[in-house]
Amino acid sequence: MEKAIEHLKRLLVEQLPHCVVDVDAPDRAGGDWWLDISMGKKRHTLEYRHGKGFGLFHGAAGYGEGPAEIYRTPERAARRLAQLMATGNGNATRMGLKDIRELYGHSQVKLAKRAGVKQPAISRFEKRGEVKLSTLAATIKALGGKLEVRAHFSDADIPISLPKSKGCIGSRTGHGGGNHAGNTCRFSRILRPRGGGRQAVALVSSKGRVSQKNI
Repeated sequence: MEKAIEHLKRLLVEQLPHCVVDVDAPDRAGGDWWLDISMGKKRHTLEYRHGKGFGLFHGAAGYGEGPAEIYRTPERAARRLAQLMATGNGNATRMGLKDIRELYGHSQVKLAKRAGVKQPAISRFEKRGEVKLSTLAATIKALGGKLEVRAHFSDADIPISLPKSKGCIGSRTGHGGGNHAGNTCRFSRILRPRGGGRQAVALVSSKGRVSQKNI
């Protein structure tokens, strides 16, 4: 068995003592591993690819769709599963900024310090329905990540390159923080299909706005 899978199982036993992990090994060398993690009525499926990480599928995923979330280390995958199992229904759904912040172990105070703002600014940001792209990018960067945006069409997925601007977490949509006051989004979630490459649910409309869409 892959060392990463054995490590994940150990972490799950520590963090979720009552969970059951079923592992389906590939038929050929180098193939994909499948893991079913259940705890009571809550159940989640992971796909493991050597050198790529663990893919988590959402319950609403259609046939042939890739995983909705990718975690490259057993530690992060286990933490995400523990996070899901702690919710009321245990369903995997699109993540908001609060979920991402908690997944990476940051309090609002710690994130605010890293982003150079006050804690109330983070609290307001997490509750907003629309925020500036530059603000969102600055917050994800403070968490140690990088925001990516793609346009999704029926016959293509295209990465969008946006001019750099200084994000300001504490600013209101449409005021300050660079030249992109008109570019707004609800939140961005990066997806990776089985065939490689990335997709995202932050999509640009004909009016230059970025909106949330489940693809």
